[in-house]
Parts: sequence; structure tokens; C-alpha cells
Amino acid sequence: MSALDFQAADPGKKEGQDAPLELSYYSGPNEISVLSEDLDRFSVKKDRAIQVLQADHRREIVEKQFDLIFQIMRKWLPGFKSQIDRAYVTTKNGCLFIVVVSSQAQYDEKLQDAVSDIEYTMSNDVNLDLIRIESIVLPLTSDEALASFMDPKTSFRL
Repeated sequence: MSALDFQAADPGKKEGQDAPLELSYYSGPNEISVLSEDLDRFSVKKDRAIQVLQADHRREIVEKQFDLIFQIMRKWLPGFKSQIDRAYVTTKNGCLFIVVVSSQAQYDEKLQDAVSDIEYTMSNDVNLDLIRIESIVLPLTSDEALASFMDPKTSFRL
């Protein structure tokens, strides 16, 4: 029985990082045997292992894209300092939801256009292809009224 063994380890690993796993792929049963540093051994189906590795890679990309969205918004917001009371990023309906609260109670067409433009720009950026983005501009409002637009577990003030 031939096996392809490798360690998923970084030679520059710092203390406190995850220990490497030894993975062995055997072509017969279509399974991958996993041996952790503390000698726990278990098997997973090859296809499931591939899915997990792809999901982990996708998660890293999404985190980078999320960071990029924050950078874009933090650069964009100061240009509208006098028109915006506060802004948040939250999640809603499976997408990243940008909530901008105007500094006035009346409708601000220029602010609405600017928010629509930044949403459109980010939505069409090839570097942000894994995150759907939507936005809304609200008139000056209380925190209680704003709560209906926000997921308290996933809301960040910009």
C-alpha cells in the first residue's frame, strides 16, 4: 500500500500556533487518514477533506475581502463627514449591509448617490467577488429605530 504523507506545517511556526497534522492518502478506500501531534488518528473521506480545505481557503479570502471593504469605507467616509452622523457594517439577508445615517432628517440626494456609487464600485470590484454588498441611507434617527436594520451580533461601527 503506497501512501503520500505530508505535514501541513510551517517551518517558521511560532509557539501557540496549531500543531501540524500528518495526512496520509491511500488510493484504495478513497480516504485520508489524519494523525495529529497528540497521536489521535481518524479518517475522513477524500472528497470531504477537499471540501474542508477549499472552505478554509475561501474563508481566508473572504476575511481579506472584508478587511478591504473596511479600508475602502474608512477612506471614503471622511469625504462626507459633514453629511454623515454615523455608519455601520452589518449583515442582512446573506450579504454585507452598509448602513449610513445622515446627519439630517431630510432626504439627502447627494449622499444617497455617493453611497450608491461606493456600493456599486465595491460590488463590481474583482477583488471583492465573494462578498455581496448592499447599502441604505437613513435619516438622522435614534439607536432604537436603527436597531431594526442591524444584527447586533455582526454590526461594526465605522
